[in-house]
Amino acid sequence: MYKLSITVIYFFFYSLLGWIVESIYCSIGERKLINRGFLTGPICPIYGTGAVVMSLFLTPIKNLNIPFTVFGRNFSFVPILIFLVGLLLADTVEFFTSLIMEKLFHARWWDYSDKPFNIQGRICLQHSVYWGMASIVFMYLVHPFFADILGKLFPLTAPKRLYLVLALILFVFLLDLANAVKNALDVKSLMGKLNKLTGSMVSFKDEAINIFNEKFGELQAGTTKRLEGFNKQINDVFLAFGFKGKAKDTKAKEADKNRLLWAYPNFRRRVKEQLSGLEEILDEIKHKFSDDDTEMY
Repeated sequence: MYKLSITVIYFFFYSLLGWIVESIYCSIGERKLINRGFLTGPICPIYGTGAVVMSLFLTPIKNLNIPFTVFGRNFSFVPILIFLVGLLLADTVEFFTSLIMEKLFHARWWDYSDKPFNIQGRICLQHSVYWGMASIVFMYLVHPFFADILGKLFPLTAPKRLYLVLALILFVFLLDLANAVKNALDVKSLMGKLNKLTGSMVSFKDEAINIFNEKFGELQAGTTKRLEGFNKQINDVFLAFGFKGKAKDTKAKEADKNRLLWAYPNFRRRVKEQLSGLEEILDEIKHKFSDDDTEMY
């Protein structure tokens, strides 16, 4: 029970440490403070999971003795092995976390598709190398340091303090997790509406263009009404996602609808691209029926 509790404490500590590093990194890139992570609280569980997996699998490797000689000098192969195994472990955790979250919430929270040597945009060579280097730092510096502190704070001879602290952390974590799942389901619902609207507009565009020459007069009246409806729906989606709408009189306020939409710049960028695509489809239909843009609205 004690060993399991210590492992769970490791998970929360490294989740906190990962949140601090990633939030600083993303805040610098965005030039504003970003609460990075799936949860509202200051933790990123993917880092905690990765750290626990590394500590369990890499500790036996660290204790190995695998010497080799180059130009008469002796070296240890262990750091190289830790780099390679740590890289594979971290990539595995990151890949399957991305896959599971996408299956659950129909949204991709990070995407490396624009980076070379990526696999489905979930992992890439650049970040894999980062994970390998981080594994060496983690096993030789970070984990031994924290393990020593943790051993002094929660000695094996007095486990009650450990269990009390862990119970409190778990209680707060579960409340935060429930709220995060609710927010993610809201995002899933918005994405479902956006995809449905996109499919509806594409279908209508093809239908309208096919019969345009035959029933122009009759079709124009119905088209105008439907385009007005689509235009309103686009603006509603813009507002729901916290973006400024297309109409000049729309007064949208950014960034307070759902925190998850603003914690992942790549996800926000893809949503904005899809919304821009909807506007292009709307303009294309509009130009088919009128030379004067203002006549349709």
